[in-house]
Amino acid sequence: MSRQVEILDKIKTLLSTLTWQKHCDWKKVKITATDFGDHEIPAVQFYPSGVSITHQQSRIYVDQIIDVEVVLKQTAYNEADMETLLEYVEELEQKIGENANLGLSYVHQVEYLNLDVDLHTIEPYYYARLTFGVKHYRPYTGCP
Repeated sequence: MSRQVEILDKIKTLLSTLTWQKHCDWKKVKITATDFGDHEIPAVQFYPSGVSITHQQSRIYVDQIIDVEVVLKQTAYNEADMETLLEYVEELEQKIGENANLGLSYVHQVEYLNLDVDLHTIEPYYYARLTFGVKHYRPYTGCP
């Protein structure tokens, strides 16, 4: 298993413990909020969105950028407003921040980079994207 997949699986394990989420996945990312069924909301999905690599002699320093999205929709069973969205975002921030290296020995640190709230999807959907940098080392396996 690649380190990138191992990191994403670890994030899924952490975020699956959020009691309010009904859908948590990274393997099948939905493009728009309308792709989620009412039974899947509130939803959390995440995906790798970039990478920065620095060679450091015998190893490579990787800064893997991961976006985490929270999607809410007002339904008969779900409350959806900006206050609820921000409460869920804070819980998610805390969950990822509980363990600075995600419990993986090769991860140096997780850095919270950005929060973006999409105001174009207000009512019935509320949407936020959190961006994290997962910084880790991997051995250099190129030419000696």
